[in-house]
Amino acid sequence: MFTRRVLPQFAPALGLCRIAEGRIHALVCNDTWIEDYSAGALILKEAGGFCSNFYHTDNFNHREFGIIATNERSTHQQIVKFLRRAGDFI
Repeated sequence: MFTRRVLPQFAPALGLCRIAEGRIHALVCNDTWIEDYSAGALILKEAGGFCSNFYHTDNFNHREFGIIATNERSTHQQIVKFLRRAGDFI
């Protein structure tokens, strides 16, 4: 897995819609508010994407903080694996 570029994201809901649209591959936010991503997460899931909470990666609960969202399950698993190895955040 490699990254061509990393962009700061000020509107997580827009980022989630971009994943659903196929414009970006992943979004990782650990300090977002529930209002920032609930609607975007629903749009992403309906489009076939994958998301989980940042600290509880088994499933997604829109009432918990933080999100890891991707367009493919394998990409999601690689990001979770990387974050676990990088600093035991998850």
